[in-house]
Amino acid sequence: MDGAVAAVAPRVVTGVGRTAPAMRLPVVVYMAVISVTVVAAFGREVAAGVVGAALFDASDVVLAWNRFVSPGPVLALLVVVTDHLAQAALVISLLGEAGRGDQVDR
Repeated sequence: MDGAVAAVAPRVVTGVGRTAPAMRLPVVVYMAVISVTVVAAFGREVAAGVVGAALFDASDVVLAWNRFVSPGPVLALLVVVTDHLAQAALVISLLGEAGRGDQVDR
């Protein structure tokens, strides 16, 4: 798991167990998948893609904290802001990749 997820995972998993026990396994699997996407983005070495993946990671960490640990209106707003910034960064990343055409090393 990446640093952000690893830092909050124990509290989130405990919170899930307390508020929605049936969701414990799906939440753990989702945290692992999100961590893999962040690692994969770093492997591509495309700055906007890395930023987008990291912002999605942050958005999901805050979302999980807000849902299962300690809800609050500021956290809900932070989820929306980081999610939208992540989407913008990923679009910029994809447009940059598309603009390079055949020059992209695969």
